[in-house]
Amino acid sequence: MGLLVRYSSELPNIQEIEAYQFTRTTTIYARDGRTIIGRIQRRSESIGSEIIPVERVSPEALASLIFSEDARFFEHFGFDLKGMVRAAIQVLSNRSSQGGSTITQQVVRN
Repeated sequence: MGLLVRYSSELPNIQEIEAYQFTRTTTIYARDGRTIIGRIQRRSESIGSEIIPVERVSPEALASLIFSEDARFFEHFGFDLKGMVRAAIQVLSNRSSQGGSTITQQVVRN
């Protein structure tokens, strides 16, 4: 709990998040692999894409995106100690390299 309080003071404010300029493109495809459900891209008229507000993304697409990135997203409040320990054990045992950070930690880092 102390770590949560300590690192929560370093979170950006909501205005910084809303003003963030995307530098990469993320495309979300339907199950068929061809139909584009959504695209998040740099905010520029010359690119020809549209930023889709989360309210326009179907609950199923949003849930699948969250689950694919962080299956325990709704359980750990942004700090997944179990995931970090699992990733550390994997790395130390030379079995594989995997991330232990949560979506929240990735947003803060980037």
